[in-house]
This record gives sequence, C-alpha cells and structure tokens, in this order.
Amino acid sequence: MKSYNLDKLLENDEIIRTAIINCCRSKKRKKDHKNSKYYLAQRILKNVDHYVSLMKEHIKKYKPSKVDTFEIVEKHEKKVRKITTVPLFPDQIIHQIIVDLLKPILTKSFYAHSYASIPGRGTHKAKKYVEKTIRKNPKDFKYISKLDIRKCYQNISHNLLKSKLRKKLRGNKLFDLICKVIDHYYDRVDKNEKYGIPIGFSTSQWFCNFLLTQLDYFAKQTLKIKIYIRYMDDIVSAGRNKKLLHKNQKELMLFLSSMKLEAKKNYQVFRFNYRSRNSTVEKGRFLDFLGFKFYKNRTTIRKHIFINLIKQSKQILLRKSNVNFKIAAGYISRFSYIKHTNSFKIFNKYLKSINIKKLKGVVRNESRKFTETCG
Repeated sequence: MKSYNLDKLLENDEIIRTAIINCCRSKKRKKDHKNSKYYLAQRILKNVDHYVSLMKEHIKKYKPSKVDTFEIVEKHEKKVRKITTVPLFPDQIIHQIIVDLLKPILTKSFYAHSYASIPGRGTHKAKKYVEKTIRKNPKDFKYISKLDIRKCYQNISHNLLKSKLRKKLRGNKLFDLICKVIDHYYDRVDKNEKYGIPIGFSTSQWFCNFLLTQLDYFAKQTLKIKIYIRYMDDIVSAGRNKKLLHKNQKELMLFLSSMKLEAKKNYQVFRFNYRSRNSTVEKGRFLDFLGFKFYKNRTTIRKHIFINLIKQSKQILLRKSNVNFKIAAGYISRFSYIKHTNSFKIFNKYLKSINIKKLKGVVRNESRKFTETCG
C-alpha cells in the first residue's frame, strides 16, 4: 500500500482558504430553522483571510467542540436516524480540510464499482452500470446475492480505522488531527475499544468507504466475483451458479466479522427476473437496489418515490404560482427517477400537467440569490 506525507499541506493558505469557502457556501438559509450557521458563514466569507490565520492556530491546538444530536424519521422505511453535528467554526472547517486532503489519495484506491458518496459517481451512474450488465451479460445475471451491513456507521471500530489510516499516512500532524476527529464521537465502548462514527460528519462517508474498500478487493481478487457492486453498506453480486453465490456470501460475511462488522439477517440469493421461451409470463424476482426496481428489460421506480411524487404534484397544483424553493427542489429531485426509468405511463397519467420548467426557474432564482449573497 502506497503511503503519503501530507503534513506540510496543513499549513498551506490556499488549501485552508478553499476549505473555508466550500464549507461556508454549503450553509443555506432555511425557514423555520435556526440560521446561526448561515449567518456565521456569511461573516466568515466576508473576511476569509482573517479566518485563514485563525484556522492555522486551531489546526495546531485543535480541541473538538461539543456535539449536537437530533433524530430524523424516514417514513417509507420506518427508520429513525441519529444525526450528529458540530459548530461550523472551527470543527466543520477542520473536517472539510481533512476531506480535501484525503480525497485525491483515497479516491485512487476505491473500487471502480463502489458508487456512494464519491465525486463523479452516484445513483444514476450505478444504475447505468447495472442496466448495462443485465443487457450485455444476461447469463451472468441469472442469480443475485443481496447483502446489507447492519448499522455500518455505528459499528465501525476506531482502532481498526486508525490502524488502516496509519498505513496510508506517514506524517504525524494530519494523522493526529484525524484521530481527534475519529475519537470525538462514539456510539459504544466494548472492552475499552470505541465503536461508531457519526452520521452528519463530512468525514464519515470517506472513512466508511475507505474501510470497506478492503471488502471490495477481497470479493474481486480472492473470491473472483465477476459482477460485484457496492453502494456504501448495500452489496449486490450476481452469477450463474447459485451454490457459488451462497458460498461467496458466507465468505463475505466472515470477512465482515473480521472487520468487527456483521450483515443484516435479510441476506438472500434469488433467481433474477426472466421469461421462458414459450411463455409471456414473467418469473423470478426484480432487483430492488438504489431506489429502482430492475427487471430484465426495464427499470421502474419504488412505490414510496411514486407516492411522494403524487403528493408533491398535488401541492404544486394547489399552490399554482406560489411554489416555494423546498417543494420545487424536492419535486425536481424525485422527478429524475421518472426521467431515468421506463415510467412514461406514470408521467402521462399523473404528472404531465406539472410545468417542470417553471419549477426549475424557482430553483434557479433561489440559487442566484444565494450566489449573490455569498459573492
């Protein structure tokens, strides 16, 4: 494994300046919420040079601030997620500096078909790869293995994460700063070892992807799995041999246990959607992955996304020209699922009356106001 010494970059004014600007520009004004971080971000952006010198001092003597936690409920999955936040200055800017420094070296090591939280990749790129593989290698997509990691973020071992990062980083300054961020928060302690990284820190998704990359290479290089895709803690593999998929699934679960992680109990291997030669009846099951339902000859959207689209379309029709930014942005985001799937009948029946150009105009105007305020 190639290692790097990035300690000198911690003192680079341009890197600190870029991190401050990127971090502060991401803070948007929200109605019905506390705007303290937004107003602080505006003050920082007006005097960036002053805060660059302040950040240099904080990097040398960084002491993590008290965390704030709140819960959000994902209605369609009936999940309660605990979100952890820290003050914008200096903590979130420190996190941004760490991400900016680690991004180039970690991205190089990531598996080609790991798609979550990596710049230049994402849901739609992963979807295109799945569709392309189904179309070009239908025989290799006969059986599918699905595996989810149970409470992935909450069960990551601090000691394991730090030991892997130590192999990647030669210097001490950046590594010590990263250790302070990792040890800033934990979900539980077991045998004097801390477990858990927070949902809400910008560093967490990078640390999780970095740690799970070794699972990806175990699957590809040791188990020789031909079709293997990972979207953060969701793992899909496919093949012709059902017994081999079961065997590989067990090997992946054993490898996860060596990393002190475990799979959910809903892991499965099933026959993918198909039609026999002399029948029009579809058999097997679709692949539910990335918010889409993949079939052999088409891709559709999940039920909860469709229901949310219908609810939002009703709100838009009732409000007519008084559509706010939140509703417009939410509708456009979900509408992309319609645009990238075989959902013409749904669009024609339920969503044709919505003027998408006007909604884009609402989003564009709000973005222009925000840019003028920041600039």
